[in-house]
Amino acid sequence: IVSHRSSIRRRVVVRKKLPSAAMIQSIFLLSPTGEVLIERHYRETHAPRSICDYYWSIVSEVGASPLGHGATFSPTGTVMIGGPDGNGSGSIPAPPVGIGYGGSGRPPMYDVADVPPVMSVPTTGESGGDGQDQCVLFNVHRGGLHYLAACPGEVSPLLVVEFLHRVADVFVEYFGAADARSTAASSLAGSLLGGIGGVAPSGPGGFGVGPCGDGGVDEHSVKENFSTVYQLLEEMMDHGWPLTTEASALKDSVRPPLAHGALRRLAGAGHPEGTESSPHDLPWRKANVRHTQNEIYVDIVEEIDAVVDGVDGRLLSADVSGHVSCQSQLSGLPDLSLAFQDPEVVGDDCSFHPCVRYSRYERDRVISFVPPDGNFELMRYRVRLEAPPHPPVAVVPQISYGGGADEGKDGAETTPGSVMVHVSVRAESSLLRGGANCLEDVSIEVPFTRQVRMVSDLRVTSGRVTYDEHERVARWHLGRLDPGRPGRPAPALTLTGRLEVSGPRPRSENPPVRVRWRVPGASVSGLEVAGLSVGGVGYRPYKGVRTVTRTGN
Repeated sequence: IVSHRSSIRRRVVVRKKLPSAAMIQSIFLLSPTGEVLIERHYRETHAPRSICDYYWSIVSEVGASPLGHGATFSPTGTVMIGGPDGNGSGSIPAPPVGIGYGGSGRPPMYDVADVPPVMSVPTTGESGGDGQDQCVLFNVHRGGLHYLAACPGEVSPLLVVEFLHRVADVFVEYFGAADARSTAASSLAGSLLGGIGGVAPSGPGGFGVGPCGDGGVDEHSVKENFSTVYQLLEEMMDHGWPLTTEASALKDSVRPPLAHGALRRLAGAGHPEGTESSPHDLPWRKANVRHTQNEIYVDIVEEIDAVVDGVDGRLLSADVSGHVSCQSQLSGLPDLSLAFQDPEVVGDDCSFHPCVRYSRYERDRVISFVPPDGNFELMRYRVRLEAPPHPPVAVVPQISYGGGADEGKDGAETTPGSVMVHVSVRAESSLLRGGANCLEDVSIEVPFTRQVRMVSDLRVTSGRVTYDEHERVARWHLGRLDPGRPGRPAPALTLTGRLEVSGPRPRSENPPVRVRWRVPGASVSGLEVAGLSVGGVGYRPYKGVRTVTRTGN
């Protein structure tokens, strides 16, 4: 574990184990509907399956909100870009009881992030259980699936949570991300080559780096590859303790599925024949790696989680974090050095992949490493700015109610209303650099309360809109937006619709709205790559660098 802080600069090697009773007893993998897809027990006295029922009852009470993480306007006129309170997005006061929530005092929808990541769960005396009263249950939500780990007692929470995330990352490496399997070949093979100083800045249609994100495999992938999933869980943990968590090392003992492996070879990411173990002391890299095309790509991704006033657009609070992800397809045993234009932008609040030579970075501020083969996250950092940039998208939502209450078809009292959402591009935002950059993947989600019985006649001036009646959320997909130019401002975009609510006429409100966007080529911190050198090999690989700023995940 490498720690790099202003007050602590040291390499920490953990050798002392916790008491044996504090090991991970069982791991469960649940589908989006609560079905147990996989369960793996590592101790003779393991956790009973009933803890999954208890966990799902908590999820059902909280509910899976369509808001998720991203940008959200609160009912009191504020907007959150990122997760809800407690997830780096800042604090938002709770709305008054009864305003827009039918007098319940609780918002009608909650995020999966509202489920506590660590909870004490009662156990039963059913077969296989150890008869104890409580166990500690850790949970991680990735790609719609729920990863659960049960421990009989106290254990380092970050150890277990990080292990569950690593399990999800390995699944993505083996089976592909749920939202990217159809474009895996193009994302692995596409790139911009050449460039000044041996590093090519890639454009919007450049390469893609994964799986180091917040996505994951879906239920279909797990069911299709049940045997491989079970083998991976067997290899990644030994008697309740994490053992092998690097995908490159796991591929020596557990072969990827044939379809996914063939797709990677088609994209030029071939793997060495055989399963020869690594002769060098680098558990993250296999031996005798060979590729038909030798290339290395670097993604600098920065994410903004902010709270913005939904009425006047004031930035109330903001948090910016970033990570450097790589896609390495290099033969042999390459030795890389990555240098930044201004490394002080990163500061001391950062963490690294185990392949990084920490002493070299501490001395020269140069990241020196022998890369794993494939996709991996090289480093993660936080950006501390006195004046964070304003989001490039301004959203003004409004729900109004008119007329008196009517009697619905079922005899219940109903009130008609209308929804209107105005969207505009802030051309003055520093992320757009006066129109030099464009907005991509812009989408807006408008959730409705449980009072809303019907939403109809949804119309948009641009893009397309769909309404999910089950989740009571309207999704407006705008795609790419032009920030406009001097003398030709970007057009204003509008969503309108009619709705019907139960009960007497409620007060007009600014509904919560989730906003997502990404700006290729933009950087909040200004972090830029000065050079990327590759040594120890007898070839000249292609290199590429891309910078992206987006809403937080």
